[in-house]
Amino acid sequence: MTGQPIVVWASGHTPGDTDDNRLHCLWDHSTESTLRLSLLAYVERHGERLRDRYVRWVEDLAGTTCLDSSLVDQLMLDNGLSYWWMTRVAERSPWRSEAVATVLRLMALEEVLQERSPPTVSLIGADETLTRAIKGLCSEVGIHLEEGHTPKVSQQGQQKPARWYRHVGQTILHLGRYVWEHWTFRRLAKPSWNCEDHSAFFCSYFLNLDQDAGEIGRFRSGYWGAVPEILDEAERGHNWVHLYAGARSRPDTNQSIDLLQRFNDEPSRSDIHTFIEAYLSIGLLARVLWGWFRLLLMSTRVDTFQNHESSHGDSSWLRPVLADDFYASLRGPDALWNLLMIEYFDRILAEMPTQETGYYLCENIAWERALVHAWRRHGHGRLVGVAHATIRFWDLRYQQDWRVWERRLEWGAPEPDHLAVNGPMAFQSLRGDEAPSGFLLHCEAVRYGRLVHRPDLRWSPPTDQRRLLVFCEWSSVGTSFVLSLLASALAEADRP
Repeated sequence: MTGQPIVVWASGHTPGDTDDNRLHCLWDHSTESTLRLSLLAYVERHGERLRDRYVRWVEDLAGTTCLDSSLVDQLMLDNGLSYWWMTRVAERSPWRSEAVATVLRLMALEEVLQERSPPTVSLIGADETLTRAIKGLCSEVGIHLEEGHTPKVSQQGQQKPARWYRHVGQTILHLGRYVWEHWTFRRLAKPSWNCEDHSAFFCSYFLNLDQDAGEIGRFRSGYWGAVPEILDEAERGHNWVHLYAGARSRPDTNQSIDLLQRFNDEPSRSDIHTFIEAYLSIGLLARVLWGWFRLLLMSTRVDTFQNHESSHGDSSWLRPVLADDFYASLRGPDALWNLLMIEYFDRILAEMPTQETGYYLCENIAWERALVHAWRRHGHGRLVGVAHATIRFWDLRYQQDWRVWERRLEWGAPEPDHLAVNGPMAFQSLRGDEAPSGFLLHCEAVRYGRLVHRPDLRWSPPTDQRRLLVFCEWSSVGTSFVLSLLASALAEADRP
């Protein structure tokens, strides 16, 4: 080893003095200098390569040998769906899992070690899981690891991995609360589905509703723009299955049920609506609990994320970082929700007349896998996922390694026939030129069509004033933070 020693500050704590001729790799901070290297900044500089590597690495995990078969086969359910595709690991969401950013940092650290060949690596402030991963990395590249002392500040906020019995307790409480909050949906009448030859199916969140239109029995959602009206004018039946997303800043349970009944009672419309929760029953809950018990048993057998026995070069030392997410998906409230979705969609699409075409809001999350699988299982027609917003660079849920797409389908990944994207930037972000022919469809951004009619957003001649378009977040906390930054900036601005 010919390079300079490296210190990894994994706690978020920053070194006070870096004049010791060692390279200090910072975990959370982005400020860099001659002897300071930010792993986050490194990830951003080499984002495309590291993003592709992460996606490919997770794809390869599906075929990892586990008890003489693949991980996909080990997690196969009775209905033919592998539960692997519903885990947080397979979902790859940076919004739901801190492990995604951790793995990307570790991949960056691996490249730094390979490039600089330090004689030693000192690790400061890492928790047990991270220490294990970095120890495996150093062992693979042949570098001696020295574990330093953890600064007191870094010990705050460190969490121990959740044990199985904590997952069980959380899940039982979650189930009780879920039944208490959603049992009232059972008062909805069984829908009389449209069964015309050209009827269309839609699955969407019960959000972004036009309340004024709802008062007169007309369904209008910002997600879908004028699509319901267009279908009505064409006298084409359309069936809607909604996911209730909670009452905060939205209609509560009773208001939502009343709104939906108004939609179904309006005689001039050709749309039929229901909530998935309307299918909640004692029998369904019994099947969910039995399925959850089986997932608990599966989780005790599958040790892919706990051992490093693998072929050289597949970065098996990264797996422990994802262990908590994987086992929470099989044991915790996530498992309960996923099994509920499987039961709901299987029952709905079994009773629904064959649908020629289906559309759903696509974010590539677990409930969508249950929908796609049930759609195929019951012989419906073409299914289109609709990416209803922009494709963010680090939103790994959407990213695919198109080179292994056919293998993914062979492994049984529930995927739609097409993914509709709303513009050339989204197409480019997904590298549409490399996608299978016809899979990505260009469509109009119907979600934003209403903005055309806003007089305050129309073009106006330039003036000395500046108009700002502020993109906020789905989270109210994030939005408040963005707006507070804007208010501070405007106070310092030298122009209106």
